[in-house]
Amino acid sequence: MKVDLTKNNLIGYIFTIGAASLWGFGGCVAKFAFNSSIDPLLFVKIRLALSFSLLFIYLYFFNRKHILIDKSDISYFLILGVFGMSTMQLFYLMAIKYTNVSTAVFLQYTSPVLMALYLYFFERNPISIPKVIAILLSLTGGACFVTNMTETSLKFQGLLYGMLAALGMAFISVHGRKSLKKYSPLTLILYSSGFAAIFINIITPFDTTIFSLPKSTWFILIYFSIFSTLIPYFLYFKGVSIISPTNAGITACLEPFIASIVAFFWLKEGLTILQIIGGTLIVSGVITLQKFDKLS
Repeated sequence: MKVDLTKNNLIGYIFTIGAASLWGFGGCVAKFAFNSSIDPLLFVKIRLALSFSLLFIYLYFFNRKHILIDKSDISYFLILGVFGMSTMQLFYLMAIKYTNVSTAVFLQYTSPVLMALYLYFFERNPISIPKVIAILLSLTGGACFVTNMTETSLKFQGLLYGMLAALGMAFISVHGRKSLKKYSPLTLILYSSGFAAIFINIITPFDTTIFSLPKSTWFILIYFSIFSTLIPYFLYFKGVSIISPTNAGITACLEPFIASIVAFFWLKEGLTILQIIGGTLIVSGVITLQKFDKLS
């Protein structure tokens, strides 16, 4: 039976677009939370712990097979959690605090360049012309979102945290896809978030303010754990299992456009004509990949 690769790839792009949409809205939820004086470090610690706990409970009662892994793969998931999940989650939220939603997302989504270079130099995967065009369109489009950065947005901390988040996303995308040949994305998310939560709680002091958080904050944290972590990561890794990590990363660059639109209506952050043009360029990059890249 002949497999329709074009249709299969389209499904991969749809999964990734779904992830980008949830992440884009989630970035605004995080910014709203930080505006309410929630510390980003405490936020990510609780988010990871909640994500792991909720997913473990769900799998234990409804699909236990996804909890089981080989002992030889424990170190793999440990590395994925420490250098991928924890790095990306922590530094992304720190970047949001020191810049703005659009800037933080743009910096994180320079990661497709890192993915493409890694795959080219270490796995000898060719970089097609459509892929190069899509990367350039996405980066140019993303840059349009940060051209009006304020002086605060240009702080070194924000730029550094954003680039570290990009490194974490590139690592978890490239390194994480290897497990998808053997395990479900649910297994990948379960153990990477679990090890990430343990790692961050070990290297940082316990924050007693966790006991005084208002109910509204806990609702935000639960929302973030489910709709900005578990579901979008599942969709993203499903996409990575179908299309290449680089193509999934480029497609996820739609997040800044989505985040900026939500931030415009909800957080009253500016949305200029240039940013709309930037969103159009990113969409064009995704369409270029889906239509013309035969090396997906």
